[in-house]
Amino acid sequence: GILELLNSGEAVVEGSDSIDGREVTRIAFTGDFGTAADGTTYGTWYYVDPGTKNPVAWRMTRNTHDGGKTVTLHFDLYEQLPADEANLKLLDLAAQYPEAVVSISLQSFKYSGGWPGWPLPELSGDPADKKAEEE
Repeated sequence: GILELLNSGEAVVEGSDSIDGREVTRIAFTGDFGTAADGTTYGTWYYVDPGTKNPVAWRMTRNTHDGGKTVTLHFDLYEQLPADEANLKLLDLAAQYPEAVVSISLQSFKYSGGWPGWPLPELSGDPADKKAEEE
């Protein structure tokens, strides 16, 4: 998730930007996400309020089989709740939907077709991926 990317060593503050008239700090992730034929660099950017550091937006561009795609998530409201038992239960899919089958395996994700219009991930050979594939 976002926290892992911020702690990955690949997050670089690029400077200031503006989203819907609001000044934000733009953080870029330096991983190689490819380049389009027209020279557009695909990537991932995280935008935060310069004072509070609260998230404002998350933007990802990727190359897909039918051209480039951009997905932007806007954080219209950001609140931090105490990490108590009641609030943690709100984040637990099994607790919220006891009748649902929750699968975290990469193989299940691939079988489902992944996200429409986005390429399916390749297994890297990492032992964690191999374990996920077997699940």
